[in-house]
Amino acid sequence: AEMCYISVGLGHGLLFGCLCLFTVAGGLAVPYIVRMAKAHGGSNSDFWYSARESQAWWSIALSICATSAGAWLLYTPGEAAYHGGWWGVIGYTVAIFLGPLVMAFAAPMFRDQMPDASNVTDWVGQRFGRGPQVYVTVVLIYYMFIYLVGQLKTMGDMTVKFYGKEPEWGIVPVALFTMAYTMIGGLPASIMTDWAQAVAILIFVVIICITLFTEVRFSSTEWNAVSKGNPDAGWDAFVALCISVFGAEVFNLAFWQRIYAARDTQQLQRGFLAGAGMVSFITFLFGVCGLLLKANDMRQNGACPPEGAPIYVPAFTFFEILDMPGTTEFTRALVFLLAVCTIASCADSFQ
Repeated sequence: AEMCYISVGLGHGLLFGCLCLFTVAGGLAVPYIVRMAKAHGGSNSDFWYSARESQAWWSIALSICATSAGAWLLYTPGEAAYHGGWWGVIGYTVAIFLGPLVMAFAAPMFRDQMPDASNVTDWVGQRFGRGPQVYVTVVLIYYMFIYLVGQLKTMGDMTVKFYGKEPEWGIVPVALFTMAYTMIGGLPASIMTDWAQAVAILIFVVIICITLFTEVRFSSTEWNAVSKGNPDAGWDAFVALCISVFGAEVFNLAFWQRIYAARDTQQLQRGFLAGAGMVSFITFLFGVCGLLLKANDMRQNGACPPEGAPIYVPAFTFFEILDMPGTTEFTRALVFLLAVCTIASCADSFQ
């Protein structure tokens, strides 16, 4: 298809290759579960579900990073930058840090009050009774269902966009592979795959951003215009993002599970803060990319005749990199790999 960015063979190879690697990593969690359960004197089933008090800060940090860094990174930081300028970029960067920050300092109380719990719903049941527990559980499942469906839908969009195959070629493999290795290895499998996914996401983002920085061209006038954005919309975006993203993050059951997986309170707090810092860093880079691409778009469409199509949908700002003259197939493949890693990391954590 004329709008494809990589070949069908390469697309399938990257998608199924990544999923197979994640599945192997998830399978390695089985002997790990048995060994750690014996070491901690607990049951295999409890460790399968909770990975209780076993993870060091770096493991929690990478897991928080991979769990939080979903496909939204490809859309919303660029959109916030497009509308709000630096206010939007800083707002998203701060907002994504707030949830883990608050949880890092509130979580020890939950661990102390109910040390044998596995999630916040257990604490709600003990503290407020069965009715509130059911209500909170339904709300959390509803939120996570929407999030998971959004991730899978995006994977379908990526297969259509990058190599012209039907959405089910992306949706079904990601759903099945992530379900398989989380069924086999439980939470330890999700955490172990998070290590690889987080490192891959960080590397891919840095490489893609460096490539983008070398390709965009614009004047100081255009940069000043996009940096300011709409002052009113920028401040509104800052406040709205801090409130809404904080609310979304504290409803993330995957975060609450990792509270009980941390080895102790010190490891928990270090891990949550380091992981949130990683995600904030990635979010900031995507926001800056949004500013650069909008400035480049203003230059292109200020020329006569225009050099390219304007950005019609602000949420798709980041994908302008795919159509830039100097973008290679390698860079386009990295963007696709980044999408696969971000989606798989969220899907296995939420499942």
